[in-house]
Amino acid sequence: MEFERRAIAPGVHCNVIGTDKFKTNTIGVQFVSTLSEQEASKNALVPYVLVRGCERYPDMTELNRYLESLYGASLSVNIQKRGDRQIAGFYLTLLADRYALGGEPLLESAADFVLELIFRPLMRDGAFDEQIVAKEKKNLIDRIDAQINDKRRYALRRTYEVMCQGEAFAVNEYGERSRIEELTGAELYGHYRDMLQTANLEFFVIGQNGGAIAKKLAGAFAGRQRSPRALPPTRVTAAAGSPRETTDEMAVAQGKLCLGFRTGGVSFGSEDYPALVMFSGIYGATPVSKLFMNVREKLSLCYYCSSLLEKHKGLMLVNSGVEVENAGRAREEILAQLDAVRRGDFTEEEFAAARKAMENTYRSSADFPHTLADWYLGCVLAGCEMSLDDAAAALGRVTRDDVIRVAQSVTLDTIYFLRGTSKEVG
Repeated sequence: MEFERRAIAPGVHCNVIGTDKFKTNTIGVQFVSTLSEQEASKNALVPYVLVRGCERYPDMTELNRYLESLYGASLSVNIQKRGDRQIAGFYLTLLADRYALGGEPLLESAADFVLELIFRPLMRDGAFDEQIVAKEKKNLIDRIDAQINDKRRYALRRTYEVMCQGEAFAVNEYGERSRIEELTGAELYGHYRDMLQTANLEFFVIGQNGGAIAKKLAGAFAGRQRSPRALPPTRVTAAAGSPRETTDEMAVAQGKLCLGFRTGGVSFGSEDYPALVMFSGIYGATPVSKLFMNVREKLSLCYYCSSLLEKHKGLMLVNSGVEVENAGRAREEILAQLDAVRRGDFTEEEFAAARKAMENTYRSSADFPHTLADWYLGCVLAGCEMSLDDAAAALGRVTRDDVIRVAQSVTLDTIYFLRGTSKEVG
């Protein structure tokens, strides 16, 4: 597997991941912008409108007929936030050329199609089609409203909002209902034209013959004026102040207790990041971690209890499902297990098991085109170039002392509790 990043226009790059591992090729584009309340809604809505049609394929019937001609290709929209950046774009996944019955150049055709969606979107009277915009506005609002239905993920989102109040990272990557409702086809198209000129664009081509596709993309941008905005670095706060506590109440049977930590300024791309990954593995990110084995299994204080890293923002969250009466004890024990790692109170067996689990996590990300693209997008945003094998190998150089040192720099920032008020399932 080979990775090559090519500059094809100001603020536009093509990331080629050469591999014959998959029976498919994947091509896509991601618009990268700074997260902001003013633009998040528009940025998130644009890709959903773009994939609804273009001049050549002006309705879903014709668009789907074209996708079927690529042996059942699929379009998927990608909206996420990485640190203080918003990612909004789409991927097209199709059969690899070598499996085409007639030897058709499928990837080249797919690249032309992606460029059609980008540069010749479906228009009505100089604006995005109002009917399509209205439907996709409703769908986007439904996605925002649905975020509250998964209580575990909702609690995580609320914890981040409390931790990062006043920071870009607190902004919902899908935007806000009120701002979405106000958007018109004309306003959204005007914003999209601005995106084409000022956003940073990251193309990805995964599979074979990516070099030729990169040249095609470069040709499509030749002569187009662009003034890309500089992306300020993500704000990473090294240490927490006095821990803040927030409690929400909701009609759920199971409480959600989340503890948010600052990681001492360590984020993806930092020299100590592999040690932070190992620390999280020992502490709570694996089925052999201290949180799982002690807080959940031995003491039965939680239905689940694990840690996860927000690698671009220098954050770690411990999330757990608890009975309301156990929340206090669970909180104490979660912090006690952190203190244990800080003291070096973990065995060589725990250390080795965590390393193996985290190495497997890295390597399994290479099993799917989208997770592979997601990894390299993270590298691009962090300003580092590292394969998944390199990341796994870096874990092998982490020592016990490294883990202890990193653990000692982790500080508690936020305690969030979603308290249940009924016996409804949640």
